[in-house]
Amino acid sequence: MLDLRATAARYKLILESSTEFAIIAADADRRITEWNAGAQKIFQWREEEVLGRPADIIFTDEDRTNGAPAREAGTADAKGRAIDDRWHVRKDGTRLWGSGMMFPLRYGARGYLKILYDRTEHRNAEERQKLLLSELQHRVRNILAVVRSLARRTIEMSPTLQEFEQGFDGRLATLARTQNVLTRSGEISLELGELVRDELAAVGATLGEHVKVSGPEVKLRHRAAEALALATHELATNALKHGALAVEGGRLEVSWRVIPSPAGRLLSMEWREQGVSFPDGSPARSGFGRELIEQGLPYELGAATSLEFGAAGLRAIIQLPLDSGEGDME
Repeated sequence: MLDLRATAARYKLILESSTEFAIIAADADRRITEWNAGAQKIFQWREEEVLGRPADIIFTDEDRTNGAPAREAGTADAKGRAIDDRWHVRKDGTRLWGSGMMFPLRYGARGYLKILYDRTEHRNAEERQKLLLSELQHRVRNILAVVRSLARRTIEMSPTLQEFEQGFDGRLATLARTQNVLTRSGEISLELGELVRDELAAVGATLGEHVKVSGPEVKLRHRAAEALALATHELATNALKHGALAVEGGRLEVSWRVIPSPAGRLLSMEWREQGVSFPDGSPARSGFGRELIEQGLPYELGAATSLEFGAAGLRAIIQLPLDSGEGDME
């Protein structure tokens, strides 16, 4: 009798010491007979609250409705154990991902023993990893589609191989800069001011008296960031070759503001060059940059755009809806 009492005491001590594992014993009707400190820690119920209650209380409503607790017990009876990896519920109704096993008790009083531990953090990390992988795959597909489109349009608008090389290399570098910032920040958005300054720096334009950039902080999602970066690259390249950055005394000012509209907020961005004149109006040749601004941005982002070539210089206006899912993150 003393040995039996000592064995029972040791068994009870083991149960109470295993605080990282929920150890739950149930009778043949799956009513709780043992509930250790680990079960209390994981599921929040105290032992006196659950003794005699169905062990099904730790299952979700969906699993109870579809008969998962009974199937688990049936598998344990048939195979000697049942693997239990599923969502469970705590006393307060919150969910946790529990991982463990159920075993049948075949000697003495019949019933079941369930050992389970909380793997919620690990499960959430796995879900985040899957989400990130899916986002990466989606972004890579989009980038490859953009590169293919850039290559095709650059070929169509380049009379020589040298012009194609110069144009395509610059546009590809713009995409690379945008992706580098997005990757480095670990976010899916890019700040407009950083985007504009990077593209101006890429053509050697130094901010100062003749080159000014101003506007509030606006974060753009990756698709809008890519498109605006390419548009800014085309404007900056054109300014370096034929516009304000190509002439002595030329002035360039890039500014933007956020304005309300009936459909939501609008980003209004203005690119203004002075010191270079277009007295005869717009150039006869329509290049990639003009096509991107006048056709590509409206199609891709729902933007309203305009390009004005006049005696006072070049003025480009881009108005982009910020509340369409592609604009400001905040």
